[in-house]
Amino acid sequence: MKNFINNIIESQKFTPTLLGIFLNPFWFARINLFNNIKIYGKRLTGNILDIGCGTKPYKKYLKGNYKGLEIDNENKNEKNTDSEILFFDGKIFPLKNDSIDSVLCTQVLEHVEDPRLFFSEIKRILKKDGLILLTVPFVWAEHDVPNDFNRFTIYGIKKLLVENQLEIIEQKKTGNNLSIIGQLINSYCYDILPNKIKYNIITHIFLYGFFNLLFYLLSKIFPLNDNLYLDNIILAKFKNN
Repeated sequence: MKNFINNIIESQKFTPTLLGIFLNPFWFARINLFNNIKIYGKRLTGNILDIGCGTKPYKKYLKGNYKGLEIDNENKNEKNTDSEILFFDGKIFPLKNDSIDSVLCTQVLEHVEDPRLFFSEIKRILKKDGLILLTVPFVWAEHDVPNDFNRFTIYGIKKLLVENQLEIIEQKKTGNNLSIIGQLINSYCYDILPNKIKYNIITHIFLYGFFNLLFYLLSKIFPLNDNLYLDNIILAKFKNN
């Protein structure tokens, strides 16, 4: 029974449904990311590179020749060694110039030490008119420390894109309503609670679930605020003039 419950919780981690309201402390952030990746991911075609792919939660929502890219470190054999994942040194991508049609890069930019080099590498591997689907947190707790280096406004992201001949096609902000407060409360609780309470099914339902449901309802009443939000979602095209 315990394994069954844990499997359900795990299934709601990156690709949540409404059930995730009661099972995912990061439900607001994750469901917004998931819904937008499903929408914009349909436009990624050809040779697709998923930068910072992790466990590849979005692979099945992409159509094309999929490859993941991860940092090469001492834990890589423990994390994932399947043939679809390439490893790199965190600087230079192990790919040829003009070899990729589409890039997915979700919740990675905050962990990049040198964003300008990172985008220059994306520019190098992308074909003309190649697409990048980029998601970047704006308001979020420090995580994966000490490898958490940046928070970007939309204007900071635009500057990096323009410098590398990437033109924004579509852009939106998510969590730009009262749901951001509920998400921050649950993130706070998740960080401070001891593990035996943090991962308890009762905590998921009656603590995380309570705040998720409460602020989901409140977010339908109060107005949007585009100056305070969780994440940027950006679809951009490489213009090789």
